[in-house]
This record gives sequence, C-alpha cells and structure tokens, in this order.
Amino acid sequence: EVETYLFSVLFLLSGAWAFQKDLHVRVDIFYQSGSARRQQWIDWIGTSLFLLPWTWIMMQVGWELFYQSWLIGEQSSQSGGLSGRYLLKALLLIAFILLFLQAVSHWLKTSLKLFDQSKT
Repeated sequence: EVETYLFSVLFLLSGAWAFQKDLHVRVDIFYQSGSARRQQWIDWIGTSLFLLPWTWIMMQVGWELFYQSWLIGEQSSQSGGLSGRYLLKALLLIAFILLFLQAVSHWLKTSLKLFDQSKT
C-alpha cells in the first residue's frame, strides 16, 4: 500500500511540472507541421477549451472527495493498512490546483505572444 501511495505522489505531482517543461503528450498531427503562430493558436485554444475547464472540474471533484474522506476520517480498507486515506485524496486536489495554475500561466503567456504578434 505504501508503494501505491508513493507512486500516486510521484505521478500526480509531476503533471504540472511536465506541462511547464513542455514534456506532456499532445497530438502532433496538426501541431508539429504548423508555423509558430499556428502552434500558439493551437496551444491557446486547447488550453482555453480543454485544459482550464477540465482542471477546474477536477478541482471541484477533488475537493468533494477530500472533504468527505476527511469528515469520516477514512482509512485503508485493508487490515493493517495505512490510516489517513484523506491525505491521498488531498494530494489529488493539490495536483489539479498546481496544474490549473500552470495552465493559467501558459494561457497568459500564449495570449501575450498572440497579442504582441497581431500588433506588428
């Protein structure tokens, strides 16, 4: 069970970092073959329509999962398992908050690039 918790920590907290470093998975069919401006538009539209709304929804779901688990003091269902399962659910919430903040940062940077290019 400790292994599952540690893997969850590693996996959940690496999402925002991978997005910041541009190491995330994307569909390259339209992205790689396009110009820099087209790539910026794809980033802006994808972040606006998919990433920001999805992370917002997951923050709401994560909060509900954490809060309900914390209220009942949820523990592992395995005998002798780890207590404090709500901490793992809090990690889910934290991971999506970090991803949301990184998505906002990316959206703002992309918006500024698109806006600056349209003036010239």
